[in-house]
Amino acid sequence: GQADAEDAELMVLGWNTGSLSIEQERESLNQLLQEALERGLSFEPNKATIKLEAAPTVRRVAWVLKAFPTWTVSCEGHTKGKPEDSNDMKLQLSLVRAEALRSALEEQGVQNTVVCAGHGCAKGLGMCVQMCAVDPDKEMIIPDLSGLSEDERRDSINELLAQALERGIDFEPNKHYLPPSALGLVRIVARVLKAFPDVGFLLEG
Repeated sequence: GQADAEDAELMVLGWNTGSLSIEQERESLNQLLQEALERGLSFEPNKATIKLEAAPTVRRVAWVLKAFPTWTVSCEGHTKGKPEDSNDMKLQLSLVRAEALRSALEEQGVQNTVVCAGHGCAKGLGMCVQMCAVDPDKEMIIPDLSGLSEDERRDSINELLAQALERGIDFEPNKHYLPPSALGLVRIVARVLKAFPDVGFLLEG
């Protein structure tokens, strides 16, 4: 159906972001977030409760963020009204709606740092939530292991791989292909493996 087609499209977009510079990665993340939020989020009137009909949008945003797990993103809420009508109540409502989206994403397993803000109707954008990339978190530091014994080196590499694989991969039920949400994890594991080209590794499922 349409949902499957959209998931397939997102998968292609996600995997096409590999081997990018930081700026290219930022542009790709922002593009994917904008597309995921195109349909908007619907909330209960004057509340921060996300309607059930917005669940597919939340799921798509979560999938995008999981593909870029090292990035901090901003989440900005906006309410209906003209810029001159913005007030403390609208500012608070827009903020708690942004926080509601962050909570919904965390329930989907998103581990990115999400910084929330509320602008009320000061920007005149109508009721919406916008997200964009801020900065990548610190990359995993791969130490120089050249002075260690073979056993110490093996233990250190295994520790690095365990750290890289902490987030896990959310495979679709009864499917074997890697989802776009695994892109960030694969990048990190690839960095570890490339740093030790002389070492053999055992991969177990």
